[in-house]
Amino acid sequence: VLALLEKALAGHPGADAALALSETIAARISEGSGQSDQRKRESVGLDLLRAAHAAEYEPLRRGRLGRRLAETLEARGDMIGAVAVLERVLAEVAPGEGERVRSERARLLRTLGRSGELTAALERDAGALAGEARLAVLAEHATLLEVAGEAEKALDVRLMALAEFPGAPPVLDEARRRLEATG
Repeated sequence: VLALLEKALAGHPGADAALALSETIAARISEGSGQSDQRKRESVGLDLLRAAHAAEYEPLRRGRLGRRLAETLEARGDMIGAVAVLERVLAEVAPGEGERVRSERARLLRTLGRSGELTAALERDAGALAGEARLAVLAEHATLLEVAGEAEKALDVRLMALAEFPGAPPVLDEARRRLEATG
């Protein structure tokens, strides 16, 4: 039954309902089962979600399924897989969109302690964001660069942020501190 549902999981407006139905069926199949069957059911649910995401072609549904897949992967302890899924979601969103996905990916990279990858992600994100979200990304990007020993690049990022956001306290204070330290 689940194999038949897998074919109906994407590509149409009822795909979300088909996915919910497949999860319900998987739950009923393993109802009253032991712990190993519980893990098997969760694995089947994850496989169905992956199949739905892979087969979806409509951008909004594909993005929603991608975010859901990332949440599921994170809940199962696969944060690297969740970051990879969020990267694919971001690759498919229109410029200026995906602020929530960007912040979720940054949160996961911070949690994983992947500061190099976070620095690169924030640099890409800065080009896609506007307003306060862009300012926050630029400030964090500069801080990460400075911690990594790239003080000149950090100063350049802060000066760029100041050019766009004159008087922005988080950036202004750090840029002033850095300028005073270098003389």
